[in-house]
Amino acid sequence: MINSRLDGSSIKVLHVLNDLSHGGAESFVFSLLEEAKLDGHHFGVMLLHLNADCMNKQRKEVLWSKSIDAYQLKGAGGFFRAIKKFNPDVIHCHNLKALLICLVAKMLFWGRIKIVFTQHTSFLKRKYFHRLIYRFVDAYCAICEVARKDFESVVPNKKIYLARNGIKETITANQSMRVEGKCNVGMIARFHPVKNHDLLVESAVLLKKNNQIDFFKFTLIGDGECKGYIEDKVRKSGCGDAFHFAGSRENASQYIAGFDYLILCSKNEGLPITILEALQMKTPIIATNVGGVADLVKDGENGFLVESDSAVLLANTLLKAKNKEIQSRFCDHFERNDFGFTVRASLKKHLEIYSSLLNV
Repeated sequence: MINSRLDGSSIKVLHVLNDLSHGGAESFVFSLLEEAKLDGHHFGVMLLHLNADCMNKQRKEVLWSKSIDAYQLKGAGGFFRAIKKFNPDVIHCHNLKALLICLVAKMLFWGRIKIVFTQHTSFLKRKYFHRLIYRFVDAYCAICEVARKDFESVVPNKKIYLARNGIKETITANQSMRVEGKCNVGMIARFHPVKNHDLLVESAVLLKKNNQIDFFKFTLIGDGECKGYIEDKVRKSGCGDAFHFAGSRENASQYIAGFDYLILCSKNEGLPITILEALQMKTPIIATNVGGVADLVKDGENGFLVESDSAVLLANTLLKAKNKEIQSRFCDHFERNDFGFTVRASLKKHLEIYSSLLNV
C-alpha cells in the first residue's frame, strides 16, 4: 500500500548523504531507494560529495534505469535548486554534514519540510551539536538498541525511533573463493583502523605458534588506506600462506557462500550490513561485541562474540569454530529461524515514521 498525503499524492522523501560509492550505510540507502521505487513510492537521493566518483557506475545505471531522482551537490545554488525541483515532504539525512546543511535550508526557506536523521554508527557523534539542534529535527532513527540508548542521553524519547537497516531478500551465491579442506573464514571490510584487521593477524600468529594455522584460510575482501600495512604485517608474521587478499569486489556479498564463517573484528559498528548478508546466506559469524552486533549475533547460536582487544580470545574462538559439530549446530539454528532483516521490512518502518510526522 502506497502511503499518501491528504491530497492523494505519495509522500516524497529525499535522502541526503555524502556518496553512494561504498560502505554499509550507502548500500542500505541504495537498496531502500530501489525497494521504494518497486513499491511505487517517490524517494530521491542527493549526494554532497563533489568527487565525480561518489557513485559507482553500476549504481548510477540502476538509478537512471529506474528513473530514481538523483542529484549531486554543485555549490549552494545547486543544493537549493535540487530541493526546489524535488519538493520533498521529508528530507532524511544520513550524516551530520547533511543534517546541518538541510536544517539551514529548512530554517531559511522550507519550514514545512520534516527533517529525519539516522546515525549509522552505534554512537551519536558530536553530541554538543545535537544538544543545540535537536529541537529542529523531527525524528532521530536509531539502527540498533545501543544507538537508541545513546540517543536518549541527548534527544527526547518522543523523537527517537528504532529503525533497523535491512538488505535485499536474495543474494547470489558464489563459492569460487572457497578452499576445500580448510576452515574458510572471510572478512568483507574496508582496510581502515576501525575495522581492526590487526586483531585477525595477531590471532593468526598465535595459531601459527600452536601449529594450528594450516587448518585455516583467511580471505580478506576490500581495499583502503591500511591495506598495504596489513599485507606487510601478514608477510612479516610468516602467515602469508593462510591469507588471501582478494581486493575490492563488486557484489562482494556473493562470496559469503564460500565461507564457513564471516568474521568482523571492528572496534566500532552500527548494524553491519555484511553481518546481515551473512545471516541471509545462513553463514555463522565471528564478530567483536561492539555497537549493534549483539542485536544480530547470538553467541553460541548463530556465531561467536569476542572482545575487540583480545587476540588470544579470538584465536581460541577460531579453534573452537573449526569443530564440525559446532558448525552443524549453527546450521540447525539457521534452519529453525527465519531471517527478518529485509529491506522491505525496513522500508515499511521508515514509511510509518514519515507518515506519523506528516499525520497521514
